[in-house]
Amino acid sequence: PERFAEIARPFLAAVVAVADEDGTGATPAAATRVLRVLGTPPPLAAHVAAALAGPDGHISEDATLKAFAAYCGVDPNA
Repeated sequence: PERFAEIARPFLAAVVAVADEDGTGATPAAATRVLRVLGTPPPLAAHVAAALAGPDGHISEDATLKAFAAYCGVDPNA
């Protein structure tokens, strides 16, 4: 939809912040827990969280936004 990033970013920022337990960035393990709370089946939650992790082992808000946009079939910059 129009203004996707503007609408989705605050929610996704909150998800990443909840998963960021120590202020260093969300880890796949923490993101897996958040995804499970949101209703994602455990094996899928772990797979998705691992796929979102960057080279430093943490998950960024931008990576989360791009993945969610791809899932929704929209341009993450829209």
